Amino acid sequence: MKVTRLLKHPVSLFCLVPLFFAVAGGSARAGCMSCLSNTGSGYTELACEGDSRFDVARKCGDPDYSEVTGEIVTGQFGAEKRKDTPQGGFAASRQTVEKLYYNCGQGRFVKVLTFVGGRLVTMENGDRGSGRQKCW
Repeated sequence: MKVTRLLKHPVSLFCLVPLFFAVAGGSARAGCMSCLSNTGSGYTELACEGDSRFDVARKCGDPDYSEVTGEIVTGQFGAEKRKDTPQGGFAASRQTVEKLYYNCGQGRFVKVLTFVGGRLVTMENGDRGSGRQKCW
């Protein structure tokens, strides 16, 4: 009985597998949601991370539910000098965090879109939806 070796150096396989996953998993892709067009044409539109809230509403219509979940406040000391003070002042920036919920239909996941400062930053799957399909 003859045994053939497929690899001359079996250690090289163990070196290549992690490299493959590092390269394949390292590609940055923005999440997108497909929506039936609001124009009634039967076409689909893509709402992707980085889109504005206005663009998502234009492409996918009004959400089934929306809520403001918080606010991110960032600031910087010494941003501007005020008269009669040795130090500068404090400049603050506020960004609203809002979640929009799109019910994608019977047996499909509800899409939860999170916006920070009016820009789509994350898309997550919620519970299963109901009704007619309008996104995926």
